[in-house]
Parts: sequence; structure tokens; C-alpha cells
Amino acid sequence: MTEELELDAELDFAASAVDPDDKSLDFDSDEFVEQAGTGFNEYGVRENYGEDGDLESVDVVYGAMEPGPPDRRNGVRIRKKFLRRVAGKNYRQEPPHLLDHRAKETFANMGTVKTVWFSEQAEKLALMVRVPNTGGPTHSEAIARYTYEPPAIRNGSVGLGQNYKAVRNDDGEPELVDGKLREFSAVNFPGGYDGGGVAAAFAEAATSAVGEFDDEANADNASENLATDSETDEFSVTTETLTF
Repeated sequence: MTEELELDAELDFAASAVDPDDKSLDFDSDEFVEQAGTGFNEYGVRENYGEDGDLESVDVVYGAMEPGPPDRRNGVRIRKKFLRRVAGKNYRQEPPHLLDHRAKETFANMGTVKTVWFSEQAEKLALMVRVPNTGGPTHSEAIARYTYEPPAIRNGSVGLGQNYKAVRNDDGEPELVDGKLREFSAVNFPGGYDGGGVAAAFAEAATSAVGEFDDEANADNASENLATDSETDEFSVTTETLTF
């Protein structure tokens, strides 16, 4: 039986910049061109220039979450349909591209998330962020790091906050079934998939909630069994008395 999990933990998962030696996103595919366009270098970085020749902005492509079983996703079941639902949300009000999830700091805003999609070709969530060349120190530093070869910013984190729905599925696993991206952050340390890509705090909260649900279910079953045994004993005593 599927049961929704009530969790307070915020959800985020790892994203990685394009690795030319292990590139899963095909920049020449119709899907990629439709979502992000053309003109990217081998690292998934594109410099956008105006008619006057001045640099206006920089676009960067990231690969993010892939579907997988709990033993490969830090204890949480991730399916393609969940990632498609995340990608299919309305992002007309573009989520911010931040420094390390610091959503409350105005100067932590580096740019925006321009495009989010589930790549059927690469079988993973993908996104493109844009950093405008405002001339400000935060933006200038981000552009310098992104356009350096290889880029000095390689790791990111997709933040959903509490904009998600998680359940205990029919197999007794914690599973994400819906969500919407709130922001994307650059991070110093690689998230990778060594830990499953799902943030440890969320994974721990989800697995604990499933464990509590199972404990309650086992306790209810034990109570029902005791009640049944009690009814059986009373019936046996009555029968014996009548027989005697």
C-alpha cells in the first residue's frame, strides 16, 4: 500500500558540469538543440555576445539526477516519471542560480535557470543556467570561472526545498513521486553518485519515516493477533464448559 510521507527535510540532489571524456548529453541531438540551442564548447559552456561584440551572458549545461533503485540513490527510489514531472513544471518565473543554497542573500544570486528538461537520450534530468554579465563582482567571478578551460565550477546542486511529494511505495521503499525545482546552486564539493546523488539529510529522513511506518504497521498487526488469540481462547473456554 502506498502511503505519503510527511517530511520536514529539504530536498536537493547533485548535478555535474559536462565532462568531455564522459559526455552523456549529445549536444548535436535534436532534443538538446530544442532545449538549449547550439554554440556550446566541449564543457557545455556558451558565451553570448551582443551586436556590439560585448559579452552579454554565459550559459552552462548541467546533468543532474538519473533514475535508479534505493541501493544506488542513497536509499531512495528515483523513477523516470518523477524526473519527467519535475522537468514538466511551469518555470516561466525562472528559478535563481545561487551560491551554495543561500537563498536569503541578495548578492548570492548569480543568474537564473533558463531551461529544465528530462533528457530521454541521456536518461537524466538536465538544465541550463545563465549568468548575465552585469559587471558586478559576483557575476564577473562566476563568468570567469565558467569560461576558464576547464571550468573552475564543476559541481552543482538542484534544490527543491520542500516542493516535493514522497511516499512509501508498495515495496516498502521511500520514493519521490513529484516535485518542482526551487533553485540551482554552485557548490564546492562534488555531490556525485558515490552517495546516490540525493542529499544525505533528506535520505535519512525518508528512510526513518518508512521505518516508523513499518514499526506502526507491525505494532497494529501484533495487536490484531493478540485480539484474535484472545477471542479464540474465550471461545475455547466456553466450548469446554459447555462440553463438560
